[in-house]
Amino acid sequence: MFTFCISPADHTDPSVMAALLRFASAYAHEGLVPGGLAMAPYDLQVPDTESDLKSLECIHRVCDLYVWLSYRFSEQFCDRMEVEAERSQCGTYIALGLERLATTISSSYNKRGTKDYCTTAQSWSGDRVENHQASDGSISQQWQEEECLASSRTPFERRRED
Repeated sequence: MFTFCISPADHTDPSVMAALLRFASAYAHEGLVPGGLAMAPYDLQVPDTESDLKSLECIHRVCDLYVWLSYRFSEQFCDRMEVEAERSQCGTYIALGLERLATTISSSYNKRGTKDYCTTAQSWSGDRVENHQASDGSISQQWQEEECLASSRTPFERRRED
């Protein structure tokens, strides 16, 4: 059981910790840990939204954990090949999803090279943002805000910050 304690499970991720608990329980009670405990209960697909992307990343982390444990307990974690295939498919879909989301974000640029919402949703006064809307805290939102702020500065101001 010590091996489960030192496994590379992200203790801040509730889904990964729940998977670790499922794996340890199956190992303790049945002696076998089927790969189905690690795999998604639905067909995987390329994510369209940031939350879909996060879900797919979570599945990838759970598959990583199963594969890591399968190298320590090869007889009990007997579905390594299937889980590795699912992990690989997750990785491919994550990459495609990132490309899709990046394309969606970059398509919001107008012809002048600045984001449409930068000029319409916010008014700029030098380096200060007026009427700034609260961020939802997402990485893409933070990136968009930084891009807007950077696009409002002159090249000299940006160079001086570096």
